[in-house]
Amino acid sequence: MSDTIALIVSADAEDAPLSPFFAMAPWLMLVPGEGERPAIQRNAGFQADGLIDLIAGLAPNQVICGHIPPDAAERLMDLGIDVRVGPCSVPAISLVTRAHVLPHPALPSEIES
Repeated sequence: MSDTIALIVSADAEDAPLSPFFAMAPWLMLVPGEGERPAIQRNAGFQADGLIDLIAGLAPNQVICGHIPPDAAERLMDLGIDVRVGPCSVPAISLVTRAHVLPHPALPSEIES
């Protein structure tokens, strides 16, 4: 697994905020190690399974998103990917250095029926 962080963003720009959607988010930003420029990739499928497969194939060690369904978070975490939820009101790239303080999303087992 790489040191890459995947950010689920709302625009094709380095200063884009996190998307408030998961599967419907139009872009995925990959932030590699220090000193490397982020790469932005289109989320063409607009389906949770497809986005999870895309993320898994890129093998980041962490994903930061504005929202994620509990079952999608659980699938990514089962793959060994640390999932965090952040605010959609700031540039997503600014969250990378403070990802460790962002909360984990709720998992299906934590949600009451």
